[in-house]
Amino acid sequence: MPHQRVNPGPINDSLLSMQSIHVSEHIWNGQPDRVLRIRRATKSGHRDGSIPNEVRPFLARAGMLGVAEMSYFPIDHHLISALVERWRPETHTFHMTFGECTITLEDVSVLLGLKVHGDPITGCSTYRWVSLIEDLLGIIPPTNAIKGGRLKMSWVDQYFSDVSMHVHSVQQMERYARAYILRLLGGMLFSDKSSTLVPMRYLVMLTDLDRCGQLSWGSAVLADLYRELCVATNYDHKEISGACVLLQLWAWYRMPYFAPLMRPLNIVGVPLGARWNSALHAPREEQKKTIVQIRDALDKMKDKDFVWQPYFQYFYSLPSYCVENTNIWRASVPLIDFHIIEYHHPDRVMRQFGMVQHIPRPPRQPDNLHDLTLRGKDDIDWRVQHAIFVHEWETRLDCIWTQDSCTTTHLSSNSEYMVWYKRHTRRWIGHITAKQGYVEDIIEEMYHKAKTEPRSSFSMKELTDNLANCLEVFGEFHRLQYPSIGAPTPSQDESKPVVVKNIGAGRQEGRGLGRRRRRVEHESIEVFVPSHDPPAGTYYAYPVTPSGGFNPYVYTADDTSVETPSSAANVSSPFDTHLLPSSGC
Repeated sequence: MPHQRVNPGPINDSLLSMQSIHVSEHIWNGQPDRVLRIRRATKSGHRDGSIPNEVRPFLARAGMLGVAEMSYFPIDHHLISALVERWRPETHTFHMTFGECTITLEDVSVLLGLKVHGDPITGCSTYRWVSLIEDLLGIIPPTNAIKGGRLKMSWVDQYFSDVSMHVHSVQQMERYARAYILRLLGGMLFSDKSSTLVPMRYLVMLTDLDRCGQLSWGSAVLADLYRELCVATNYDHKEISGACVLLQLWAWYRMPYFAPLMRPLNIVGVPLGARWNSALHAPREEQKKTIVQIRDALDKMKDKDFVWQPYFQYFYSLPSYCVENTNIWRASVPLIDFHIIEYHHPDRVMRQFGMVQHIPRPPRQPDNLHDLTLRGKDDIDWRVQHAIFVHEWETRLDCIWTQDSCTTTHLSSNSEYMVWYKRHTRRWIGHITAKQGYVEDIIEEMYHKAKTEPRSSFSMKELTDNLANCLEVFGEFHRLQYPSIGAPTPSQDESKPVVVKNIGAGRQEGRGLGRRRRRVEHESIEVFVPSHDPPAGTYYAYPVTPSGGFNPYVYTADDTSVETPSSAANVSSPFDTHLLPSSGC
């Protein structure tokens, strides 16, 4: 029997144009699994969430108090690596089996407590660094403490570890606060591949702490993380930096299956990310999930396993700075971090805002900006160089997406969005789950063919070929290859029965294993058998051949005795939900 090629997608590559160079293509083709190295500051160099009371007012002025509340906790390298396999640089979203989802400005605000509604983080990236450090930190650094445009964080710790040495004046405390914030920026929010250096271009933004508190640090952090995720989709890259702690927290709240068994602290007045401080410890080795396990779980995940709006229940307990200007969370704008420009596409994930998901417009991400670096660009003022993007950010209130509220986040597989999405997405990463999905596609298609098409256009050979394909992908085709053969004739030698002497006479022995065992009656398992007649409407079966198209199957009221449900919210069982007719939402 010829082998049938399983097509993981996309069928239409107009959206995912980088598939041939994406890490998922390498994994599909049998390359070794790649677990990324996470680059960030070590635990010994992190302040661990214990903030000196003297510096708290200064951190609040700078808009950094919330993120400073977070302590160091382990990052799951396997979870981050598996999520990168589903990240798409073309759309800045994760492509799951049930639709797109992503990290948005909402997640930055709620999880980290960073301001998102403010001026962008941009300007000149080159200064007279020694003079700048002397003016803002009050100390002249040695030449070996500066590497290019970056400063050693160990030097910062050397002079700013003891707050008692800096409490003699407001100027001293402001310098201490700047050093404290630099450690947060370089160690967690904007960590680079060195793990030990902080870019000094951010120090300029700390000149006036009150002005610093009005800047959109949240959008800059998200821009940097987007860039790191995009770069990491290159299979040859073996490490990732940036705010991976934000990505992990996002995954924990939206996909609880991957969260630690110990729940976060039930405290108020701090961002959600700070509530995991004492709840997180390194899991025991036998409890860790490998990248293969996580990949398979993501491949099998349904939309009911994803929490589209996980933060509502916590809004009342969050500090006000976490829930300011919430409409900005839905702004389709460029995210800016000096030379980095990465677009924010909330219109692709409207279910995360409780709204109806439409077929999104083509994403906006100029390819010539996707790999732009600072190398050889010392004299550029990025506010001027990227003036068009800065202007777009400044008019963000005009770029806010709004849709009708959604009564349910579930989308039927026959909805207009899902039919479009399945044509344009990468459905599976691993082979095992792809085989299972392929069999599901065959069953669905054969059901519709047998139900709707005239017998003359549907042959039993087509049915048996497709059923044979199902057995083949699971390695069970041998059931159809080897007919029954006769068993060998048993030996005709008559052997005498074995006589065992009762060696336990007079004792509670020698009566067999049935002694002292309680007999129970076998209980049958009841299996729910749903109605085989779908509601009237149009259904789309995923093509089971690489060159196939989405064939519509139309049922009229005469074809079925089942009443058509008015909406997804009225459906009571997973089977009924799967058989909802096509609709626009």
